[in-house]
Formats: sequence, structure tokens, C-alpha cells
Amino acid sequence: MCQSNAYVLDRGHEELILEDVAQVEVDGNMVKMRTLFGEQVSLRARIREINFTKNRIILERYEEVPHREGNIKKFLDISERRRIPA
Repeated sequence: MCQSNAYVLDRGHEELILEDVAQVEVDGNMVKMRTLFGEQVSLRARIREINFTKNRIILERYEEVPHREGNIKKFLDISERRRIPA
């Protein structure tokens, strides 16, 4: 089987957040991933790269529009990991 591993790119470092990803869904600024075994992760990010030959999904933290003060709010919300019955 050809499931991929998902990573979040943070300051040039890739952090593994989910292994054996079988499904990816993008809804606005949310990326939802699920494994064949029902483990699910949702986070605020955008897809930077998908490499099918290396079975890797690289995500980038989502950046909101800068506030009036000029601050950019960066965030990464990873939902609780849970098993969902098939």
C-alpha cells in the first residue's frame, strides 16, 4: 500500500504529525487527514508539497491576514487524535 506520512514545516524543520495517511481533505484553511485505521487529524494549514514517489505530504502553517498593528498571527491547531470506527 502507498500511504503517506504528513509533516508540518516549521522554521525549516519538518515535524511528523501523522503516519499512513490514506485521505486528505482541504476545507478553506483546514486540512483534514485520516488513516486507514480511522485515526484523524485536522489542522489549520496549507499544503506546500505532495511527493507521491516519497510518500510525503508537507504542510505549512496557515498565516492570517496581518492585524492593523502589523502583527501576523501564526497558528497551528491540531485536533485531538481519535479512532473512528470504520
